[in-house]
Amino acid sequence: MAQTILSRVFRKFDIFGSEVGLNFQKSTIFQTQFGALISLIFTSLMLLFFWNNFLQFFNKDTVNVKIDQSFDHNPSKINLNQKNFMFAVRVIQDDFINNPYFNISFYSRNRIFSEKHQNSEQIIEMLLEPCTLAHWVDLQAYNIDWKQVFDEKGLDQYLCPPLNEQYYVQGAWGLESYDQLMLKIKKCTTIQFKSEKWRPKCRKKEELEKIFIEDQNKYFEVEIFVPNYAVNPNLSKNYITSYLNTADLFFYIQPGKFLKKVELFLSEFNIFTDESLMPYEDINNQNFPYIQLSGFRESNLLGNYDEYLDIQINRSYYTNNIYRKFQKIDEIIAYVGGFAQAFLIFSAFLVSYYNEYIYMIELANKLYDFDLDEGNNVKKQNKNFFNIKEKQQQQYIQSINSIVNEKNKNVENINKNINNQQEKEVKILTLKQKKIQFQIEKKYKKKQYKKQVNILIRIEHLKYKKQYQYQQHQNNQNDKKDRKKFLAKEFEHIIQRNKSLQINIFYFINQITCGKFCRTKTVLLIEKAQEQIKKDLDIFNILNKIKEIEKFKQIFLTQSQMILFNFFPKTVIQVKENDTKELSRVFISEDRFKELAKKNTTQQQKMRVYLRLYEAYEEICQEKEKNEINNKLIDMLGFEMRNIFEKSKFINFKRNPILALKMNQQQSPKKKNNIQIIN
Repeated sequence: MAQTILSRVFRKFDIFGSEVGLNFQKSTIFQTQFGALISLIFTSLMLLFFWNNFLQFFNKDTVNVKIDQSFDHNPSKINLNQKNFMFAVRVIQDDFINNPYFNISFYSRNRIFSEKHQNSEQIIEMLLEPCTLAHWVDLQAYNIDWKQVFDEKGLDQYLCPPLNEQYYVQGAWGLESYDQLMLKIKKCTTIQFKSEKWRPKCRKKEELEKIFIEDQNKYFEVEIFVPNYAVNPNLSKNYITSYLNTADLFFYIQPGKFLKKVELFLSEFNIFTDESLMPYEDINNQNFPYIQLSGFRESNLLGNYDEYLDIQINRSYYTNNIYRKFQKIDEIIAYVGGFAQAFLIFSAFLVSYYNEYIYMIELANKLYDFDLDEGNNVKKQNKNFFNIKEKQQQQYIQSINSIVNEKNKNVENINKNINNQQEKEVKILTLKQKKIQFQIEKKYKKKQYKKQVNILIRIEHLKYKKQYQYQQHQNNQNDKKDRKKFLAKEFEHIIQRNKSLQINIFYFINQITCGKFCRTKTVLLIEKAQEQIKKDLDIFNILNKIKEIEKFKQIFLTQSQMILFNFFPKTVIQVKENDTKELSRVFISEDRFKELAKKNTTQQQKMRVYLRLYEAYEEICQEKEKNEINNKLIDMLGFEMRNIFEKSKFINFKRNPILALKMNQQQSPKKKNNIQIIN
């Protein structure tokens, strides 16, 4: 009991329950060719309009981009090495690498600021060296060939940072840790060159004095080439382009006149790309430093300084974060679904209206017949009937006339013979000279002759009678043939006669114009058929008809007959056609037996149900008058139940009905019976 209640409660949590509905033409939905055509048009339009979107989706051409420029008052560290950062610097002069006027130094400076103002500073010089291809080939190359750039720009005449060195920038002035890079240009002194890779020989002292003392108005141009990156995140592929900046970083120095101070800011690109097309993330992270060419600061300090150019490379306060993701499958479904829904709203209204119209027509054609053109049909039937009757009468008259003419002809021949004979007799009688004996003989011959004539007449009469009967039989056969032809034509006319409603454009015009136009007879019949179908399918009418059937059962069947009527066997559907087998019994009784249908019904209660069924069977069998309904009800019990009841006639159920029922069950094949009691 508790398990049954728990099972019923647990079934309530099924959110995927199947809807129970009726079928029409072996289907739960009604479909038409027009609906299929609209569906094909819809599919074709969707493929036509969104084919490019699908291609872009699979080719990853659609990218959603979010750019975030974050600010940090204490900028994070950027590690620099030959794989992500490089520069080339020189002073434009003749033979700078071998015989320069100036010395270019590269430093890494670290400053530590404490709250107690105990500041410390550490400067590390990193000796520059002539640029080689090895300085550039390890850089991140996006749509660029650094070897080609190296050869085209002649970078072997420039100085580069040393290979295999690590340096970094971070923080800002006044913070706990502040790291920066410095590039200084001074007067060339040979003693300061300690690098093994670059050992230039400075200009002679006279040349240096001429430049720095005598010709103080002379300017020198300093070139700095740095690799940089252009990022276009909206592109699906090749969205990063590397290039060598050769136009933005150049400075003029004038020895002995001023000190040029330049602050360059090094920022970082963080590009996060979600490579997945499914609703989960597959992040590919790319990061590389770049110099903000539009944000450097430049100032000139007038005076005679030992340094002519001081370039400081600091960490920028800003970091560019770019978030890229390709169009995912749920997004394209939502995108296409929006347009599809808009189209479906219109097409669903159109198709549903059309399908409802066709559904009503087909259902009406199966249920009703229609008076489309009954007058013409009656005229055709009458014309067919009169044609056949007229043909029958003509054939009958012709047959009678032929028989009468033939009979008259035979009678005329006989009369003619008789007249000839009478003439001969007259001639004989006139002969007075013949003897009396001859007259007697003549009289005798005359009697014999009349006798023969009568015999011939009877023979002819029988012959005519047989001929008439044969002709009458032929006429009857012709009548049957004509009747068959008449029925065949009538049935053919009924079959060919179209009394069903068909698709009619006038109905749609009538509906569009709100019933103002095209109110033809067919349109009126369709409207009336729709009203009738709605009336017949109304749940109230259906239930009312079911109640009427129950009333008929109450009127025409006795209580015992109803018990047998409500008991019927189930059948098993097998693979072989027309092969059914009784599997179980379903007992449907009155309201007082409803509770017995529950699964927790005891064995004794089930026994009482079958005993009540047997009592009804016995009452019907004891009726003196045999009733056809009773015989049919008994046959509906099935072979097994009839066999049990017939054997039970020899057992006294009143003494021990349960024991007797068990004995009957042992004699019959063991079958599992499902007992259901339904009102």
